Amino acid sequence: MVNSVSKRCVAPKEKKVILKIRNQHDGGEDVYKMSVDVHLKKLMLAYCDKRNFNYKTARFIYKGNFLKPRQTPAKLMMEYGDVIYMHGHQISHCPVLTSKARFIPISSSFRFHA
Repeated sequence: MVNSVSKRCVAPKEKKVILKIRNQHDGGEDVYKMSVDVHLKKLMLAYCDKRNFNYKTARFIYKGNFLKPRQTPAKLMMEYGDVIYMHGHQISHCPVLTSKARFIPISSSFRFHA
């Protein structure tokens, strides 16, 4: 008799999994606990919001493969303590221009003048 259940899609026995996201730039590591059936997009958005990264430019890698937002830990057979690596650019905050600041045209280029 042939077993019709795919090993690839069998969910872990636990309903929750603890995952670590390690930033490749500074080596910082954050720990998240999530359900195995929740899309990884929720984890990615939470991490980017907490670390002030742009979600659109962030890339998450697990076991050498880029993660897709609609994947789940169960589908990827993730286990307790697995590490996801993140590559991306941090968003920098710039001061808001005040009313005193203005742009003065100089030849064909513009220069900031306060």
